[in-house]
Amino acid sequence: MTINVKTSLVLAVALAAGAVLLSQDADESAPLFVGHDEMLAKFQNGDLVAEASAYRVTASHRNKAGQPEVHETVTDIFYVTDGRATVVLGGELVGGKMTRPHEYRGDAIRNGQAHEVGPGDVLVIPAGTPHWFQTVPNEVSYLVVKVIQE
Repeated sequence: MTINVKTSLVLAVALAAGAVLLSQDADESAPLFVGHDEMLAKFQNGDLVAEASAYRVTASHRNKAGQPEVHETVTDIFYVTDGRATVVLGGELVGGKMTRPHEYRGDAIRNGQAHEVGPGDVLVIPAGTPHWFQTVPNEVSYLVVKVIQE
């Protein structure tokens, strides 16, 4: 995986802005800086970047399709840094079963809208919205900001 300078800059600005905005309502008030090399390692492993009571930031990496899901109390914001995927948003979760409180996974999404995503694309998925990495031809890396509603 390679992340060019422009993508690194956008990623750093997005991460910093998101952390500052989200931390205003969080109990934690210390700023955070995560350097380029550490972020590359986190994307390789799909590691947690930062977490507070109001948000969670993760560097995610997939090499296969995911399972359709819905989070009742969490808004997901994805910023694609590398690779390609087809992500289905909206519609109705088919065969949904609760996997933990306020979270459901299913077999498919009916009447959702498919989006071909790649580097630089942003997805904002409000709480309660079905979403699914339906296809991942090779691999895809993306920054995830989860905004946690109480």
